[in-house]
Amino acid sequence: MPTDLGSRYSFVLTQDFVNQHTPPDTHHARGVWWFNDIDRTLTQNGIHVALTRMECTVIGLLAFSHDRVMSKEALIVGLGKDPQGYNGLEMSLSRLQSKFAACSSGERLIRSVRNRGYCLTQVVRSAYC
Repeated sequence: MPTDLGSRYSFVLTQDFVNQHTPPDTHHARGVWWFNDIDRTLTQNGIHVALTRMECTVIGLLAFSHDRVMSKEALIVGLGKDPQGYNGLEMSLSRLQSKFAACSSGERLIRSVRNRGYCLTQVVRSAYC
């Protein structure tokens, strides 16, 4: 199984992609979080958030999705789980949200979009670009 984002995802995150999928006020209000799936970290200005494998996969799926909002089912399938039988996504997202908030002065990383799914609230870019 591939171990880097370049192999795992079929497209490259470009500045144009980020500009299209991130609200304009987000670019200036906060800095960029650098995602490193090999070290399993999110980093910004000396702040390091340690991630589990599952958290890395979730962030990778959300950050490099063609759509800003990703459905719950698509996330579960992306995790390699059965959408009909897997009930752990919300708990994983909650733990990731708490971990991120503790490291970033209470900011949120993921937002639930009613009847659609989940999206990132931070600008996340690959550390390899």
